[in-house]
Amino acid sequence: MKEDRFEVAYRLLDNELVDGEGRRCGRVDDVEIDGEPGGPAELAAILSGPGVWVGRMPRPLRRFAARVFGDDYVRVPWKAVEDIAEVTYLKGRCGDLGLGRGDDAAGRVIGRLPGA
Repeated sequence: MKEDRFEVAYRLLDNELVDGEGRRCGRVDDVEIDGEPGGPAELAAILSGPGVWVGRMPRPLRRFAARVFGDDYVRVPWKAVEDIAEVTYLKGRCGDLGLGRGDDAAGRVIGRLPGA
C-alpha cells in the first residue's frame, strides 16, 4: 500500500516502473508535486522519459541532447500508482499509460534480425 509520507528522493526517484501485468516499462525520472510554498505538498504525477532529464542538462547541451535522445516524456498520474516497493508498481497496462513505446519500437526492429 502507498504510504502517506516518505522521502521522495530515496524511495521513488530512479525506481523501475512495472505495470499491472508485470511488464517493466521505464523509470521514475522525476515527480510532479502540487502545493503552495510553505503549505502541504502532494505528489501529482510521475514523469518518465528522456525529456525529463534533458531539461536538467546544462543549457548549451540541451538542444543536442534532445536531438540525440528525444525530448518527450510521459506524465503518469499519481492515482495510477498501485504500490512502492523495490520498484514502483502501476495499476493497468503500460501501453494505456503511454509507457513502453520505445521498447515496442525496438522490439519490432530486433524481431526482424536473423536469429532474433
